[in-house]
Order: sequence, then C-alpha cells, then structure tokens
Amino acid sequence: EREQDYKPDHYVYVVDKRQDLHFTQVFRCARKTGLVNDDTGFRFLGFGTMNGKDGKPFKTRDGGVMRLEYLLEEIYEEIEFIMATLGFRMNGSTAQQNQPVFTTSRRGVVGRGTYSGESFDVLLDIALTYMDANQKDYAFLWIDKLRQKGYNETNNQKFRDAWCDYCMTFGCPEQATQAFQLSLDEQPYSIPHWNGLAKCYFAQNETEKAMEAVDFALAIDENNPEALELKGFCHLQNEEYEAALSIYHQLLPQSKTPSRIYALLVKCYMDMEKATEAKAVCHEWLKQCPKLTGFEKSEIYSYISLCCFNLYQPEEGMKYIDAALDLEPAFRGAILQKGMLHLQMQETKEAEKLFQKVMDISPDDEQSEILYNVANAYFFLHMYPSTIEWCSKIIRDYPDEQTEALYLTACSYYSMFDLESCLKCLTQIWEINGKQFEEEYLDDKRFKHMFANIALLNKRNRQKD
Repeated sequence: EREQDYKPDHYVYVVDKRQDLHFTQVFRCARKTGLVNDDTGFRFLGFGTMNGKDGKPFKTRDGGVMRLEYLLEEIYEEIEFIMATLGFRMNGSTAQQNQPVFTTSRRGVVGRGTYSGESFDVLLDIALTYMDANQKDYAFLWIDKLRQKGYNETNNQKFRDAWCDYCMTFGCPEQATQAFQLSLDEQPYSIPHWNGLAKCYFAQNETEKAMEAVDFALAIDENNPEALELKGFCHLQNEEYEAALSIYHQLLPQSKTPSRIYALLVKCYMDMEKATEAKAVCHEWLKQCPKLTGFEKSEIYSYISLCCFNLYQPEEGMKYIDAALDLEPAFRGAILQKGMLHLQMQETKEAEKLFQKVMDISPDDEQSEILYNVANAYFFLHMYPSTIEWCSKIIRDYPDEQTEALYLTACSYYSMFDLESCLKCLTQIWEINGKQFEEEYLDDKRFKHMFANIALLNKRNRQKD
C-alpha cells in the first residue's frame, strides 16, 4: 500500500530492536517478490527496551509502564549517589570533589548523597503512578526506594499518606489504619485523615468505628462533602435508608461529583425495593448531567433496565439495555442484564447464550458472582429448579463462596414446599459458618419464616408418629 500510494525512495523503520530479524526478512521478501525497485533503500533503526525488576521489557498493553522521564531521573539519582560516595558532589552538569557527602534533613534523618525535596517528590510520584495503574509490585519497589533513603511512616507525612494509599489500594486496611492514627496523633483536626480512617474501617467491615471517625470529621466541619457522603454510606450499610437518602439529597446540589451521588441514590432505592423511585433518579441523572461519557450513559441505561426488570417491564428494559450496549458493546453487566430481560420474556435459550457469553469474557475472580446473579434472576422470576441448578455450580466449583448459594438454594426448596431439602441446606450453612450463621441470618425475616414452618412440619410429623 505504501509503495502504491507514495513510492518512496527510502524506507526507515524505527522499531524495538527485538524486531531486527523480522525486518531483515521483510526487506528481503520485498526485494525478491518485486514489491519495490532494486534501488529502493531500506533501513532498520532499532531502539532499546525499558525493563522491569524481573529483567524483562515492560508490556505497555498491561498498563502502569514507567515514563521515560522518570527512568532518566532515576539514572541521574543513582549517578549522583555513586559520585557522592567517591567524594564528588553533582552540581548541574559538573562534579566537584572534596565536598560533603552526607547531609541531614530538617527532620534529622541522615540520607545517602544529596537528595533534594524535588527528588523525594519525583520518587513519590512514580510510586503513586504505579498505584493508580494497579501495579502492586512496582509501587512497592518505589516505596521501598524511599525507605532506603530514610523516609518512613514515623518521620514524613507525605510518605505516610502514600503508604496509606498503597495499603488501601492493595487490600491492607489494617496497616493503613495504624498510619492514619499516627497522622491524627499529630494533626487531630485533619478532616482528610479522619475520612481516610473511616474508609479503613469500612474496608474491615467495622461500620460503627467508621461512623465514629466520620462524626469526628463532621464535628470539625459539619458540611464537609466527603464526610457527609461517608456518613450516608454508613447509614446505607446499616440499612438506615431514610437517613442515607436525606444525606444524599442534601449533598446533591453542592456536589462536584453529582454522578456518584446519583449512583448512591439509585442503590439506596434499589435496596429499599423501590424500583420506580430509582428509575426516576436515573432519568433526572441523565437530564441534570449533560456532559456524561459514553460509559457513564451506558451504566445509567443499565440501571434503568434493571429497574424495568424489577417492575416487570421487559420491553422497555430491552430498549435501554440495547442503548447501553450500543455505547459499550463489551459492557459485561449490560450483557448479563440483557440475558435477564430475555429470561423475563420467557426467551430462555437467548438468555442462556448471553449468560454463557458473560462467563466466557469475565475473569476467573468474577465467575462466582456472575453465577450468583444469574441464579438470583431465576429466583426472582420464580424459576426455582433453574435457581438450584445455577447455585449448584457455585457450591461445586467455589466451595469458599458457597454460603450465599446454599441460602438461595434453601429459599428455592422452601418456595417449592420441599422443607426437608430446605432444612438440609440450612444445616450445611450452620456447619460451615457456626456462630457467624446466627449473626448474619437469624435476624432475616425470610429465614425466621422458613424455620418456623420447618419447626411446625417437624411437630406435625412427631404427632403422626
């Protein structure tokens, strides 16, 4: 195509040096097949690779690749250190001998060489970039470089905040809790740190402690948006829906991120089984936020279709889910939702095809959740044998996550008046979870109703005997 359109006198390919042999073969083939004239020039200019700590080149498609400017900065840092250990101090582009090698920071930490505050910020920025890219090992590597330079949680607030970010990003909220508490010992009126501590407690399912931390933040500033949002989430977790709704409606006019508040309002109404109200919020969301991205719009359309599913309006729901998939064809949640709508329209084969498609394109760690969502859709539509079938896949393939599937299976047997099978499932849950079973299920109204009827059946059977 290039030869046909441009007929260049000379080709120059600037590509990764590992492609050297490939382009040698390309050039030979081009000449031998007569694609180019004999006097056409070819040149391959290969550039080097940036390698990770494993010695292998970075894969840009995986994300989280270090910027070249940061690599050059690191090289300069290492050269500076080597020169310093030899008795030289770097000064711009020159090196001066017999200058002091070690310096003491304003916190009294002795460091290697003459590292400036700018150097600290660069290394910290690299670590944060890797956190944003979800690259745990590389982020830790750069945090460790900062530790080697004498920075840690006890002597540097910026480092401590970065360590908190790392721990929260990669699932270590207990360590982040300790770091936030250190910060609050020094800065007891710091609202961001109280909010951060609340998030740590949320991650550890300690809602009461999270509420206490949020209340401290609100005692400092009763209108702090992040603290109010966190308090609303506390109420949501405690199923105090009216209190949560009150806070979210209060936040909405002043929020800089209204989409997040709208999403929380939708969740709140859906948890309350008020699909009509949730649907109205979605339409208001579309109206009040005209600059939404395509993905955000597809997400809202998916919410509306879920509301339609709960309201038994599959035709309208299908219209919105098709709009969502037009914007984001690979949106797994929307594909799953479309399958549920087909199921509601009694188009089981189409539904099963879509459910299998979602399973095929989803990562392994999401498979059990998809299976549960499908089983729950069958249960909602009173298709109990299919519910049991899908739950059995979770129980068989994901034994660590079988409790919810066993409970849904028990509910299905109960709805089919098979109380004996229901009791077997409940007994299995008890054997797996012990005391936790009492805490999580004994307050459930449906559970109490099941157990009361099972007890009644057993009493009648004993009377017969």
